[in-house]
Amino acid sequence: MLVSVKDQKKRELLTHILYKSYWVDNLDLTDRGVLLKLAATAGVQLDSSFWDKYSSGPTDELALNTDDAVKHGAPGVPFFVVNGKSFWGQDRLHFVEKEVLSSRGASSAASLPRAMRSSPSIIPRRLTFFYDFSSPWAYIGNKTIHHILEEAGPGLIFNPVPILLGALFRSVGTPNLPMEAMSGKYK
Repeated sequence: MLVSVKDQKKRELLTHILYKSYWVDNLDLTDRGVLLKLAATAGVQLDSSFWDKYSSGPTDELALNTDDAVKHGAPGVPFFVVNGKSFWGQDRLHFVEKEVLSSRGASSAASLPRAMRSSPSIIPRRLTFFYDFSSPWAYIGNKTIHHILEEAGPGLIFNPVPILLGALFRSVGTPNLPMEAMSGKYK
């Protein structure tokens, strides 16, 4: 559903609503009625063409998003890329925060050497967040990242990117269920 929402602000809001609905409120996100209500809460209208296009399984966009995460070196979720630097895991969010906030001071062209200034415009800062709803760690990352976004102030481009965690695991050679890779006595 998220890949069908092109408006970035609505996608962010719907992401937050879906995470809370799944991990806190324990709602059934496979129920069309539930999804319709949640989407409407975010200002997203789903029509019959949505159900025709997205009900048959993962979309090409989700596959491309997952491939992009693999290219960035993601071993799992949550995975963050800040101005080209990669961070994996919700327990690395303090590094993400440090990188985002330290780039805040260097975001104006005036801070660059004169020879590198092409215009007085602001140099964009980027934070990409790769996630899958199946991961409780991505849920924690999603809850925490919003505090970092508030601290970052204007000029930060935030891009939440939904991926398929199982496909990511297959791409990097990790079992879908890591417990299955353990021997009997450790399960």
